[in-house]
Amino acid sequence: MTRIVLDAEGMHRHKGEALADEVRRAGEWPVGVVRRGLLRRERLELASDDGGAGVLDEAARPRVGATLERLARSLLDVTLEVAGGGREVVLDQDEIAAHVAAEGLVPGTTYLLRWRAPDRRPEPDVQGDEAVDAAWERIERWLAEHHPRGTGVLAPGASEEALRSVETTIGRPLPAPLRRSLARHDGQAEGVGSITEGHELLSAADIADEWTMLREISDDLGPMEDWWRPSWVGFTADGSGNGLCLDAETGEVLFRNHEDSASVEARRFEGWLTRWAEELEAGEQVVGANGGIDLPWYAD
Repeated sequence: MTRIVLDAEGMHRHKGEALADEVRRAGEWPVGVVRRGLLRRERLELASDDGGAGVLDEAARPRVGATLERLARSLLDVTLEVAGGGREVVLDQDEIAAHVAAEGLVPGTTYLLRWRAPDRRPEPDVQGDEAVDAAWERIERWLAEHHPRGTGVLAPGASEEALRSVETTIGRPLPAPLRRSLARHDGQAEGVGSITEGHELLSAADIADEWTMLREISDDLGPMEDWWRPSWVGFTADGSGNGLCLDAETGEVLFRNHEDSASVEARRFEGWLTRWAEELEAGEQVVGANGGIDLPWYAD
């Protein structure tokens, strides 16, 4: 029997069904979906129900290879086990289709299919209020020309009262570039999905609410400095508990993983904002079918 086991953070039932459809369209495997786990970590099995050994004839191999390549692109890492998987073969995305076309899927093998996103463009070396304003002018211009809702996806600027309220909540001044950005656009408009990198842009009130929630979790569980610190001011969210935050002490922009860690995304907020503008202009962030803006390899 051939099994494709999909195990990925953020996997939800509708995603599993969509991937099952990909396999069905290849025409080789009758598949079913089994949901395991809860919420943000789910495990889905797409299993052949014909009892076959998973051997592919040469005519089927190009279609199956192309399907597996799409699965890898959707999930980043896919484990495909053929009848027991006694040995392992690791294939990067650009090797998958060619390997399957040439050799098929060998019974007794576990295939680890991996896809890695291309490197992002370097962070521009900019800083200060002028850099924040210039980046927003470019983003606004691009949205007006390319997004179905134009600049209507952005909220008006936050009031001074709203900004001071956030500062009272977090117990410190907002980092200057983030404060400048919020004064221009207090996050995004109602009913808008992702606006950059698959993330929503948080309003001042959202920033305060998220900081308060994370502080309460930290107080309950004890200090977890690799997971969250009081100096981290979140300004985006991806809907799965992850997001970008600005470290008020170092000035760095971090990607905070909801499970266990954070990594540096940019040295300065101004550099992150300017890179967003550059990526939009270069087609390195795109509007998906649902109106959300994401990196091309994640866009719907």
